[in-house]
Amino acid sequence: MTWVLYSVLAGMLFTAGSLLSRHILKAEKDPWAYSFWFSLGGALACFPLMLISPQVPTGWWPWALALVLGIGIVAHNVLQFTALRYIEASVSGSIMKLRLVWVFILGALFLGEVTTPGKMLGIVLTLAAAFLIFYKFKHKNSTKGILLVLGASVLNAGIIILIKYLLDFFNPVSLTFFGGFLFSAIFNFILMPRSFERITDVIKNKGKIIFLSAGLGGITNLIMYKALEVGDTTRVVVIIEAFLITTLAGESLFLREKHQVGTKIVAVLLATFGAILITITV
Repeated sequence: MTWVLYSVLAGMLFTAGSLLSRHILKAEKDPWAYSFWFSLGGALACFPLMLISPQVPTGWWPWALALVLGIGIVAHNVLQFTALRYIEASVSGSIMKLRLVWVFILGALFLGEVTTPGKMLGIVLTLAAAFLIFYKFKHKNSTKGILLVLGASVLNAGIIILIKYLLDFFNPVSLTFFGGFLFSAIFNFILMPRSFERITDVIKNKGKIIFLSAGLGGITNLIMYKALEVGDTTRVVVIIEAFLITTLAGESLFLREKHQVGTKIVAVLLATFGAILITITV
């Protein structure tokens, strides 16, 4: 049952990382600069394990797609981190569950995956959570944050499909290091206007807590991939998805964010059960 311990630990760390990012980005005005340090910290955390068991392709095509993956992750992170300036982590997490809906639709359209009543019910529950949040969080900043996360969820679905393909050429640790963190850090720096000035400013203001957040993100991914390596993918995903409930609790206890608590509880439960049904229903 080692995979269970890895999965629970990954879920707990993901919760801690989401709350920490929300804490930082409530006050930080440059989410893109934060995204650079997050990617760089993740790459540094993954580097030692990648050296122990590297598996990389010899042809140029998978490397080209890994670069595309890095650019996609840059766009995804900037959208998601910017959204956390305006909305709570539990609200963001509920909307991000829509990525499973987009993956399901892409799989049904292009991969011929089977549609089942359980999966359809999961989609309905997840969409209901999203509509509830849209309806209840109507003020300007919340709407902006929700739309940003919605865009991030679409990108995340494409990233998942691309990762599935690239895992035929890389092992999980090598793909996480190169495509997930290193390339995204490089593209963050290249594409960001006034990049050196901005990343220097943000690290001067909150260097220690940003490095903590970045390292936590890298370690979380490593533990999650370890869980996937030794355990059933579906069960691992279900355990990690269920920790969205603890994110909601952490907001109230540690961040003192109690706006629309009832709405968030309902949305989190709908999104979590929906995600579980989409993931496990055969």
